[in-house]
Amino acid sequence: RVEFNTKRAVYYGDENIIVDKVASFCGAGCDDEAIAFAKANGCNLLVSSDLKHHQIAELVESGIGVLSLTHYCAESYGLKHVYQKIKQCISVPSFYLFDERLA
Repeated sequence: RVEFNTKRAVYYGDENIIVDKVASFCGAGCDDEAIAFAKANGCNLLVSSDLKHHQIAELVESGIGVLSLTHYCAESYGLKHVYQKIKQCISVPSFYLFDERLA
């Protein structure tokens, strides 16, 4: 289970979809090549931000749901997981900052 810590998520597609494989592209990292990768690998949900209309339409028409997040949230949820791994390997005090104003 993934939590995105945002109230600004928009879902496009079949609301009854059963998600079993997700493609996630941080920030604006989703381009046509990424979409082709997601489709070729059997993903049925794509999570990203800053998607173009024709990309959303192509995905939905292909039966793939689209969860569009704010750019900040589409980067921060992945960064949080990276931070959690790194903090276990370092011996200096550290913390993860999440700015609710940008969520």
